[in-house]
Amino acid sequence: AIHFLIRYKNKLAEGKQSIEVMLSETIKETGRPIILTTLSIVAGMMMFLFASYTPVRYFGSLMSIALLNCMLATLMVMPSVITLTTRIKRRLAH
Repeated sequence: AIHFLIRYKNKLAEGKQSIEVMLSETIKETGRPIILTTLSIVAGMMMFLFASYTPVRYFGSLMSIALLNCMLATLMVMPSVITLTTRIKRRLAH
C-alpha cells in the first residue's frame, strides 16, 4: 500500500492527467510487484502449516489470509477510495 501511495503521489505532483488515468498508470506500474511480493511472503507463511505446534499453524494461515486481503484492498479498494475522496473534495470546493 505504501508503494502504491508513493507512486500515486509522484504522479499527482506532475498533475497533467486525470485522476483515473493516474490511478490506472499507478496500478500498471505497482500491481505486478505488489502481487509477486505478496505471493512470495504468503508462500513462506504457508510453511508454518506444516508445524507440529497448532498455534504456529494458525498463525501461518491467519497471516496468509491477512496478506492476501491487504493485497486485494490495495489494488481494488484503495483506488476507489482515492477516486471517491477526490470527487468529494472537488464538489466541496465548488
